[in-house]
Amino acid sequence: MTRGFRISVWIIAIFPLMGFWLTGLFDLDEGFYSAIVGEMIRRGEWITPYYNGEPWFEKPILLYWISKPFVMLFGEVWGPRIPGVLCTLALAGAIWSFGRRMFNESAAIWAMLIWSTSLLAVGVGRMMMTDMPLVLCFTLAMLTFYRSLTDGWRWRVLSAGFLGLSVLAKGPVSCAHFVLIVAIFAGMEPTLRSKFRGGWLLGTALFLAVVASWYLPCYLANRDLFVQEFLIKQNIGRFAGGDKAHGVPLALTFIYYIPILLVGMAPWSFSLFRAWPRRGQAEPAVRYVAIWFAVVFLFYTVSGSKLPHYILAALPAAALLIGDWIGRRKPGAEATLSLRSLRFPAGVALIVGLVANLGIGWWYQDTHAQLHSVTRWVRAQGGPVVEYQFSRRSEDRGTGQLKLMETSHPSIKFYLDRVVPELETLDELARLRESTWVLTRGDRISAEDLRRAPELGIRLEPVATPSSPAPQPSQPTGDYVVWRVTPVAGR
Repeated sequence: MTRGFRISVWIIAIFPLMGFWLTGLFDLDEGFYSAIVGEMIRRGEWITPYYNGEPWFEKPILLYWISKPFVMLFGEVWGPRIPGVLCTLALAGAIWSFGRRMFNESAAIWAMLIWSTSLLAVGVGRMMMTDMPLVLCFTLAMLTFYRSLTDGWRWRVLSAGFLGLSVLAKGPVSCAHFVLIVAIFAGMEPTLRSKFRGGWLLGTALFLAVVASWYLPCYLANRDLFVQEFLIKQNIGRFAGGDKAHGVPLALTFIYYIPILLVGMAPWSFSLFRAWPRRGQAEPAVRYVAIWFAVVFLFYTVSGSKLPHYILAALPAAALLIGDWIGRRKPGAEATLSLRSLRFPAGVALIVGLVANLGIGWWYQDTHAQLHSVTRWVRAQGGPVVEYQFSRRSEDRGTGQLKLMETSHPSIKFYLDRVVPELETLDELARLRESTWVLTRGDRISAEDLRRAPELGIRLEPVATPSSPAPQPSQPTGDYVVWRVTPVAGR
């Protein structure tokens, strides 16, 4: 494999991720995570995540730990998303490195390219989310565990460390995947059972030490709040279906991830059936990867909580399966590893990169661009700011619908770089002690509110910004607008 070939492979892997800095952050997930990182930076905090002045335990600490230095060094445009991009590329490297040992050079290169040009992986990898650090840690745990069966139990200890990091990335759900996969594989491979011995005690100790590095100090700092909000509500409750916002209609439960997989890995996904190992015809490594894919895919299929990116941890396994199948179709490194053979994955990378940039760019312009422009304008003016009635007025959560519902906008806190009070009533505005900027939607302040304002001792003034004309209650202008609320002297 020539140097030019290696460079070409990495160019293909990197290309779909380019342009991640061209849009601002999306709400809700990116908005929450970035606001938390911003507040932890302001507080000098490393243990308790804070959102808008309060502890926030929806996710563990790893994303915040790795994001803080990047935000501090590279700022609000580049910093938040660099960790996801680096994790995606690290996964490509890990798939290639371990794929060489599990299969061969040809299979490893194809698996790496399949992962790097999968739309679902690229879409998540370009965003500030907990999923890509989770998938990186979990994948490394799975790959190093298999290597412990071929190269000695010391790799099993390393696997335990990566599994501990996966718990710090998104909670203990990855442990359930790991245990199921290893147990099923051990039961199916009696000839390898002797290789499972050794390293378990030391590995368990390392796993607990890694997990305790955050769980223990966070529990000591927050006690019952940590147990109730994080361990019970966010982990046990979500899998049991307690998270109604992420549920789907019963009719879609068992087919939900099929179209997501087909589209998210297209065109590679259409080879998955042909790549699936047949009974008695596959090597143990192929069966191991197949079990890995099946467990993760089926786990989230039966889970009560669903989002498209939940099955991301199955994609490295799918990439390895398909990569091995392509390698076996064209045996021999020189036959498959040539610049000519890269034309198809390069074309896929081009299409995926264009779809990601154009699709995300269109969505940002349609949903967030004006809001962030207004927010940056308010930040430049200085002075106190409040959010007013940003949450949806309807009780409908839009579950299972394609329609984008109104949401709150936690990204405002990140771009304003401060705690921002969230107010819901005119009476709350009337209790403000000084002249304050009011960020709100165009239809939230009505003519009746303007009539009542003097009675409450305040003056509401519409404010024009470069991206939003001065709002008029009878004719709301723009999706997001700015008002100025000022206490009336003598009231």
